Amino acid sequence: MTLVLDVFSPPYFEYHGARLVDLPADKERFFVLDAIESSGNIAIRKKIAASSLLKASPGTNAFPFVLPNISGKKIRLRDYLGKVVLLDFWSTGCAGCASFYKNILRSKIVPAFQHNSQLVIISICTDANKDMWEKSLKEEIFTDNDEINVYTDGKWFEHQIITYYGLTGLPFVLLIDRSGTLLGDLTFLSAEQIIDKI
Repeated sequence: MTLVLDVFSPPYFEYHGARLVDLPADKERFFVLDAIESSGNIAIRKKIAASSLLKASPGTNAFPFVLPNISGKKIRLRDYLGKVVLLDFWSTGCAGCASFYKNILRSKIVPAFQHNSQLVIISICTDANKDMWEKSLKEEIFTDNDEINVYTDGKWFEHQIITYYGLTGLPFVLLIDRSGTLLGDLTFLSAEQIIDKI
């Protein structure tokens, strides 16, 4: 398995089986397309997580987004004050996004909190094409219709919520507390670690 993390600034990392090496700065850059969970190596996860370019630090206000759902209704972060919110950013075709949804979110996190109304999962699609998003919703590879599904209006990585968090790769997973404060980036944590943080 090869995992390339694009942080848009050196060093870049590539994982080869059991070792992590720096890549040359002119190496072609990629989005994360394989969930770090599959490496099974805690040291690798920690090193990559430490490379996060998250602009908004834990303890700061989460971005007060207003995003449309499939029917066009505006979904606002403020509608969920008083609840813990997990934001799952994804895009059609992102293998890592599909892996996170299938192996972590759907199979472990959702069952752990299925009877807890205090956790809200909001699935944010960054597709440039709305038709593609709607098709992906039907296929349920990256999310499903039990979640709150919203869309960045085809603005992809130019949307304000994306630039606010300094997002450069997918999947991207954030946790927000009951007061609307950012708790942190969960992207490279294991399912068990995410459950503990929630």
